[in-house]
Amino acid sequence: MFVIITQLGFCCVYFVFVSESSHQICLALGYVYKVEYHMAMWLAPILATALIRNLKYIAPISALANLIMGLGIAAIYYYILQDLPEISSRQYVGNIQQIPLFFGTIIFAFEGIALVLPLQREMKKKKNFTSPWGVLNVGSFFIIAFMLSMGFFGYLKFGDAVKGSITLNLSDKKTDDPLALVVIGAIGFGILCTYSLQFYVPVAIIWAEIEEKFGPFKHPGYGESILRVALVLITFVLAEVIPKLGLFISLVGAVSSTGLALIFPPLSDIAVRKKEGDFGVCNWRLMMDILTIILGLIGFTTGTYASVHEIMKAFASDIDS
Repeated sequence: MFVIITQLGFCCVYFVFVSESSHQICLALGYVYKVEYHMAMWLAPILATALIRNLKYIAPISALANLIMGLGIAAIYYYILQDLPEISSRQYVGNIQQIPLFFGTIIFAFEGIALVLPLQREMKKKKNFTSPWGVLNVGSFFIIAFMLSMGFFGYLKFGDAVKGSITLNLSDKKTDDPLALVVIGAIGFGILCTYSLQFYVPVAIIWAEIEEKFGPFKHPGYGESILRVALVLITFVLAEVIPKLGLFISLVGAVSSTGLALIFPPLSDIAVRKKEGDFGVCNWRLMMDILTIILGLIGFTTGTYASVHEIMKAFASDIDS
């Protein structure tokens, strides 16, 4: 259930991100439409990619998305590393009220268990996945390096004006620069192509449950297509209801990603090791598991509360304006 919620939450965020990107481009070109209209415009293309049922057809689309986003990220670094202000001009530590939002955002960005476990399962030499210099550690190192550098230099460049995605800040400073608009469009297109990959996981889980309980079906392809259309429409409606990218990211991270990253893994570790009699007196592994669970529960409650509170404030300010 948490995997389904998390992956569909990712899809909702992707909906908002793609719409925000096209919204920024249209504003720079002089066309003013609400973000909600952009979401409606992108519904048909996203639905088309979501109807791709075979993973081997999704893989080339994902590879194209990775290539485009890689070039876009390089261009983002080019922009944010120019004319940097002094570090002393920025606040070193955020307000304590912002910590839960930060927690949810980080967990959202880093958690990827639904795609990591299938990757390990498909490897020929599974030991190379968790070895000290294996796929997991090396990949995590580069991901953390990208996150830290992008977050540090992005905040140093734009300060408190930084938005839910750094790409949305490029048009503020580079409205007359076509390359900035191309970068925004490239990252948005890359995210659009990645939607089907994130969408594949919840569909596989839900459809397997439906077939087990109500199958076999005479035309299973039609039934799965109906399920896909319904789930896409659910993500579309949720994105329309909460078109706040940064707050949506924090909410999804706090509600579902925290459970997958910080609560269920140590619970599983405790269950397995207790059954095998692996825990001794004052075992450090057990203590780390318990501390991780406590951290996850704190992040879940405070992050969810802070995200919902900020979303309500955002809606109240929209109504007042």
